[in-house]
Amino acid sequence: IVLFGFASQARAYGITRAMRGEEAKKRCPDVNLIQVPTANGKSDMQLYRDAGAEVIRAIEDHVDRIERASIDESYVDVTSQAHDRLGKVKDNSELLQGLEDSFIVGSDHVPAGNRERQLEAEKDKREAEKRGIRTDPEPLKSEGAATDNSKEKVQNLQDFLHGEEDRLLAAGALVVKELRDRVLAETQFTVSAGIGHNKMMAKLVSGMHKPRAQTLIHQRAIPNFFQELPIRKIKGLGKKFGDHVCDTLKIDSMGELSAINLSLLRAKFGSERGTWLSRISRGIDDAEVKGRCLAKSIGCSKTFFNRPLKSLQDGHKWVESLCNEVSSRVEQDLRDNNRLPQRLIVSASFQKSKKTPPTKGPSNMSLVDKWNAKLDRRRSKSCPFRKGLLRVKQDAKATLTKVLNEVSDHNGSFPPILALGLAAGNITSLGSRGSRTLDKFFAKRPATKRTLPPPHHHPPHHHHEQQHQQEKASTATSDREMQAQSSSSSSSSSSSS
Repeated sequence: IVLFGFASQARAYGITRAMRGEEAKKRCPDVNLIQVPTANGKSDMQLYRDAGAEVIRAIEDHVDRIERASIDESYVDVTSQAHDRLGKVKDNSELLQGLEDSFIVGSDHVPAGNRERQLEAEKDKREAEKRGIRTDPEPLKSEGAATDNSKEKVQNLQDFLHGEEDRLLAAGALVVKELRDRVLAETQFTVSAGIGHNKMMAKLVSGMHKPRAQTLIHQRAIPNFFQELPIRKIKGLGKKFGDHVCDTLKIDSMGELSAINLSLLRAKFGSERGTWLSRISRGIDDAEVKGRCLAKSIGCSKTFFNRPLKSLQDGHKWVESLCNEVSSRVEQDLRDNNRLPQRLIVSASFQKSKKTPPTKGPSNMSLVDKWNAKLDRRRSKSCPFRKGLLRVKQDAKATLTKVLNEVSDHNGSFPPILALGLAAGNITSLGSRGSRTLDKFFAKRPATKRTLPPPHHHPPHHHHEQQHQQEKASTATSDREMQAQSSSSSSSSSSSS
C-alpha cells in the first residue's frame, strides 16, 4: 500500500504522500489506512473527480469565472463580488471581519475557528516526539506549501487597511469565506483558500494552513515572503527552466531573483522570459482566470516502482489497460459536454541505466524522492486522437513503440519503465449538430468580455481546499479535499481542497 492522500493531522507524525503503508503504521500505530477504489489494475479516481465537480457546482453561479486547474484545484475570480461588497460597507469594521476570518502573511493572527485545531496539531506533534518520531516542523502546512518567513509580524489587523487595494482584498476575503460556507452547507466538504491580487500569489499561500482555512497575502508582504521561497515552487519554474535559471544565475530563492537586474535577465534568458522573471520576482502575475470548469485533458497513469516493465509486450499490456479508462471517460465527456480530444499523448519514465552513478540521499528519503533519484529521463509522443476503444488502443501501442524506439540501444533494448501515462488532450467543444465531420464542427468558445480595473488596482485571488467534515483527527487516509484557485483583475483567490 502506498499513500496518495492523508488527513492533515497525520503530518505531525512525519507521514507523507507516497509513503508506504507499513512505514506509516510504524510512525503512527493508530493510523487508519483506507483502500481507494481500483479499476483496470490501478487506483480509480472517479470518486475524487466527482467530488471536485460537486464543489464547483456549489459556487459557479456566485463568482465571475472559475478555471479548473486539476482534479482538486480551481482558480476563482471574485473581482466584481469584492467591488460590490466594498461599495456596501459603511466603515472598516466589516472589512476587519474578513481579515479576522483569515490567516494573513506577515501576521501572527490566528482566526478564531482555527485556534483549537492549531492547539490539537501542536499536541499531536509533542506526542509523536515522545515516541521518538521525526515530525514535520510545521504540521499544519500542506506538502509543497510556501512558508511565511516575514521578519516583522504585524499584530493589529487595522494596520493592513492602508488604501483601496487593501480594502478590496479584505472584501475579497469576506466573499471567499461565504463561498467556503456555501460549499460546506451544500456538499459537506470544507474548503481551504488562498487570497491574493493574482493567481500566482493566491496559489502560493493556499496550502499554508490546510485544512479548513483561508490565507491572505497583500502586496507589501511579498518581498519578505519571497526572501527564502525556493524558485522551484513557482509555476513555470518547477522543471527544466527552473533548473536552468538556478544554475545560470547561481541562485535558489525568489528573493535572490528579485535582486537581479532586468537587463541581465533579458541578456541571459531573452527579452520575453527575462521580463517575465523580473515581474514574477516582485509578485506580479498577469495571467487571467480563463473561465473553464471542464478539464483540458483526460488522462491517467500507472507506476511500477517495485516491478519496472522490461518488455514491449508488458508495456503494450499496461497501456491497453490505461486506454480502457481514458476511452471510457472520453465517451462520458462526449455525452455530458459534447467534446472530443484531438491528440492522444503517451508518456513513459525510465529507470537510470546501470552506467549512471546512483544518487545518494539520506536514509529518510521519501518514496517520491527515491523514485526521482532512480529516474533517468521521461519521454512522450502524441498522435491524432481517433474515437473508439479499438482505435485508441492501436494508436496508443504504436505511439508507445515509437517512444521506446527513441530510447533503445542498437540491440533494441530500452531502460526499465517506471511509469506509463496516457492522456487525451486538446479537448475541443463540438458544434450543436454533433460530430459527423469533426473538422467542420470543432468550434472555439467565444472569449468572455471582462472589465479591467484601473492600472493601479491589483486583483485579489483566492485558493480553496475542501475536505470531508467528518475527517478523523489521527488518521492518514485518502482524504476528499478539493482545491480551487482563482484570480481576477481586481481581486482573485486560489483554492485547494
